[in-house]
Amino acid sequence: MDKKRVTYQEIKKVSEEYIKRVFKKFLSKQSSVSDFFIDCPCCKKFRSMEYNQFRDSWECLMRDCGYTLPKELAPPSPKELKRLFTDILNLTRIKKLLSAYKNN
Repeated sequence: MDKKRVTYQEIKKVSEEYIKRVFKKFLSKQSSVSDFFIDCPCCKKFRSMEYNQFRDSWECLMRDCGYTLPKELAPPSPKELKRLFTDILNLTRIKKLLSAYKNN
């Protein structure tokens, strides 16, 4: 298969969808393995890209595609994303505590 050009907008779209979906699942505390796959912007296959922790990259699992997201445009790894979401929740809790303390 010829490699097609993937635009920045296509990569941004699949990255945003992935982050929103995982954040929603993180908040609901209901996740599944498929939450950590993203759609391939090259071959357009549903949830065909997986994070390869050994290569530190997002790669399409489809044999006829094999597209790898450029590191500078790729979303965070599932592990990094979970840590970011945990930090966001902790900051929110700290802000609530501080505002409650200010009001007293």
